[in-house]
Amino acid sequence: MAHYLIAESYTDQWKALPFKTDGGMGIPIFEDEERAQGFINANWESLGPGWEPRILWARQLAYVLERYAAEEGVQLVVLDPPPAPVASLVGTYEVEVVEIRQFIALLKDHYGL
Repeated sequence: MAHYLIAESYTDQWKALPFKTDGGMGIPIFEDEERAQGFINANWESLGPGWEPRILWARQLAYVLERYAAEEGVQLVVLDPPPAPVASLVGTYEVEVVEIRQFIALLKDHYGL
């Protein structure tokens, strides 16, 4: 199964979008491209150009999340946040948040990675 995250593209690489939550830094993960694009559109003013939904398969997503957990201090995965500005998500919307290491373990177990 594929997931989408929001990434800023460069010439030959990209970086994911982490943002601050009540529990620490989190990376939003989406089940479909339309929801990811809606989130980008809702945050256009604060993000600026260059951000796009990026499709990742389970193995790729696990690798990216492991890197962000180790190198960037990201602690959480925010699952399918609504298309709303990041500032209004914290404390306003019911969003599902999972500890990043737990989510990586779930990916590996579920997909036999």
